[in-house]
Amino acid sequence: MRIFRIFFRIIFILAILTLIVFGVIWNYSNCLVETKKEKIPEMKPGALGLSYEMYYTVTPGLKRIHVCFFQCDKPNGTVILLHGLGMNKNQVMPMVPELCKAGFNVFTLDFRGHGLSDGEKTTLGQDEVWELQEAIREIKIIERNPRGHRCLGIYGISLGAAVALLECNNLPVMAVAVDECYENADYVADRIIRQRVKAPEFLYPWIKMLAEYRLGVRYSDINPLASVVKWQKALLVIQSRDEKIIQRKDAMKIYKSARTNKKVFVSLPNVKREVINDETYIRIVVNFFKDNLRIFIPATNEEKPQEKKKPEKWIERHPQK
Repeated sequence: MRIFRIFFRIIFILAILTLIVFGVIWNYSNCLVETKKEKIPEMKPGALGLSYEMYYTVTPGLKRIHVCFFQCDKPNGTVILLHGLGMNKNQVMPMVPELCKAGFNVFTLDFRGHGLSDGEKTTLGQDEVWELQEAIREIKIIERNPRGHRCLGIYGISLGAAVALLECNNLPVMAVAVDECYENADYVADRIIRQRVKAPEFLYPWIKMLAEYRLGVRYSDINPLASVVKWQKALLVIQSRDEKIIQRKDAMKIYKSARTNKKVFVSLPNVKREVINDETYIRIVVNFFKDNLRIFIPATNEEKPQEKKKPEKWIERHPQK
């Protein structure tokens, strides 16, 4: 009888220790699962003095995504701006006036778990591609042409860059500009854990494994590098020399893997990424799109735009004054 008591006590203690370790690992896995929202100065679209529409749209994953569409008078194309991990569309908002001045409509959005959009989790690109697909559908509807009669370009930073490269080959896009893009989400997850978690290293694989289980993803399958290898159109790769998680060698690997002849690599030291308002940085991006989004794709009479009604309470229309 005494032996059984000792045995059950040992089992009980091991069970308690297991629950404690599991709780610790679960808590640490939040660094990958939950969005760490950075504080970004608020920038209201109306302050830019441009005509715009602001509303919510719903992705296939049933997430409400907050978007904003800026229109210029005589657009030559449309540029989609995708913000980085933990940021929101205010991060890229300073680029909007210069792009509109150059003759481009601009579409911005908040990824799930960021800004004004629904959700609290991020998958480092796997599910965020739905937001980009929805952006393309919205542009076709707003511009009243299912083929997208204007050329499309995408700019993305960090998470936005990965999403742009993951989906660029499946979309009618003519040019892609990326900044701080990671080649694979697996090693980025490792670096995030090492940077944000103070725990013994033997726990790191378990933290990542639990995060994958909670999100229903495999980080090794989120591979922007495999997509850029197939990319045949214009590509701009930007990299800051002082970035810790995404290093210069990672950006060079993205650049060298692209088979297109229309590719440019730019290294800009010490550019602040919280809000993209550096004049040199913006000029490089705008000139890239001006050089590569000048092909006009006419609409056909056979194709009719898809009508999509949004609840009026979701839409804020602001014509230029």
